[in-house]
Amino acid sequence: MRFVVWALLLGLVFLRILASIPKYKEGQKIRISQKVTSEPVRYSYYQSLNLSGLRVYLPKYPEVLYGDEVLVEGTIEDGKLSDAVLLELRQGTGPLFLLRKKLVNFYESSLPQPFSGLVSGVTLGSKSGLSADFWERLKLTGTAHVVVASGMNVTLVAGFLVGVTCLFLPRRSAIPLAIAGVWGYSLLSGFDAPIIRAAVMGSVTFLAQAAGRLVSAWKALIFSALVMLLFWPSWVFDLGFILSFVATACLLLFEPRVKRFFRFLPEVIKEGFSTSLGLLLLFL
Repeated sequence: MRFVVWALLLGLVFLRILASIPKYKEGQKIRISQKVTSEPVRYSYYQSLNLSGLRVYLPKYPEVLYGDEVLVEGTIEDGKLSDAVLLELRQGTGPLFLLRKKLVNFYESSLPQPFSGLVSGVTLGSKSGLSADFWERLKLTGTAHVVVASGMNVTLVAGFLVGVTCLFLPRRSAIPLAIAGVWGYSLLSGFDAPIIRAAVMGSVTFLAQAAGRLVSAWKALIFSALVMLLFWPSWVFDLGFILSFVATACLLLFEPRVKRFFRFLPEVIKEGFSTSLGLLLLFL
C-alpha cells in the first residue's frame, strides 16, 4: 500500500512538471501579471526575478519587493523575458507582507548600513537594504549565503516555539501552534525553496510526534521534495531548491559517520564540527 502511495505521488509530480513547462515561442511578445513569490535579486544597475517560469531583468528602480504584484511586458528570447518593461507595480497588502516591511524599516531606522541590511537578510531574507557594493563583496568572499534566510532559521523558530508553548500546554497541543508559527515565518521570510523544504520536513516530523510515531529523515526529505514539486513544479529547475535538498541529503549521509569518527571530541564541539564537515564533503 505504501509503495502505491509513493508511486502515485511520484506520477502526479511527473505530470505536473510536464504540464507546467512554459510553451512560449521564440520572439513572442507577452504580458505577465503575477505576485512576486520570492525576494528579487538586486545588482548594481538592475534587479532579477522569476515570473511564470521566466527569468526577468528589470531596472533597479522602482524596487520590486516580495509580495508585490507586477505587470511586465517583454519578448521571449533564450528562455528569458528580454527587453522587459514594468508596466504596473502594486505593493503587497497582506498582513504578513506589511509586517515584513515594518520589520525591515525598524532595522534600517535602528542600525546603520550595512548592519541593518545584514540583520534584515539573516532574519527575513530581505536583500532590499543591501548596497550593491556590499552584496558584491559578499559574493566575492563566498559569504552571500549569510544574508539568505535558510532552513536553519526554520529549525530555530520551530525549536523556540515548541520550547515556549510546552511550558504552558501539553506537547500534543503545542505542536499545532508550532506548525502554524513555522509556516507563518516561512511566508514572512520570502517563501524560498530552502525555507519551504525545512517547513515541510518540520511539519511532517511534528505531526508524526503528535501521532506517537517515528518518521525517517530520508522519507521526510523525499516527501517534502515531491510535495513541493506538486505545488510548484517549476522549482525542479531552481538552483536553490536543488542545492537545499543535496545539502540536506549530504548531512543525513555523512554527519553520523563523521560524528562517530570524531567521537573522542567533546559533545559541544563534535556537534557543530560534524555538521560543517558533512557539508564540506558535498564539494569534494
